[in-house]
Amino acid sequence: MKIVLLYVLCTVSFLLALSMNTTGAFVFFLIISLGMLLWARIETKIQTDRRNAEIRRRAEELVEEVSYTEYILSSDFLNALIMDEVTTTLYIANREDVDSRFERKKYPFTKILEAAIVEDGRILSLFPKDGLLGGERERGPEIYVVNSNDEANKESEDETVSKLSLKMVVNDLSNPTVEYVFMENEESLTKDSDEYKEVFKLCNDWHQKISVIIKRYEYTRVPIRQWH
Repeated sequence: MKIVLLYVLCTVSFLLALSMNTTGAFVFFLIISLGMLLWARIETKIQTDRRNAEIRRRAEELVEEVSYTEYILSSDFLNALIMDEVTTTLYIANREDVDSRFERKKYPFTKILEAAIVEDGRILSLFPKDGLLGGERERGPEIYVVNSNDEANKESEDETVSKLSLKMVVNDLSNPTVEYVFMENEESLTKDSDEYKEVFKLCNDWHQKISVIIKRYEYTRVPIRQWH
């Protein structure tokens, strides 16, 4: 209500400024109008920040209902990637809106087979390199190793990206490929923008964590052969 009143006063002051016959009166009411507009925008930002803080607090409470050692929460508070090293479990949590509860899918560390950073459908980094996701090369995208080619990085400075995700292959025949989206925008970001670099760093950090998990458990998945 306060914000609406401020915008109304801003409009009234502006109309009064236009109706004034003297320069002094015009400037006076114009300053009042601009002041009301600035005040209204500040109040709007304060209320938005408070609302987002409350949504974040509730989202974090829901995410922390399960045991965890670390997690990340998407900027829209609708998705979360949760890791628990105590129970050796990875969770991907999703929900439709900020008023609903998260639906969590559980993946034991031993069932995570591959991890890849995917940028607009193109695989940038794949572990292990000879994994199943490597077959996507035949469908078009090439496989790159992050930071392995300085020239490729220079050529990509002017490129834009609309989606960045972490894709994993898990030992689940019903749904063998799962994905956590770090960024998906209608308006693409340039690769050299600070916002994209920050998101990419976060995605790369989690890719490295999951690669370590895959490496740690790869030998436990090798069938035991009889001694001859």
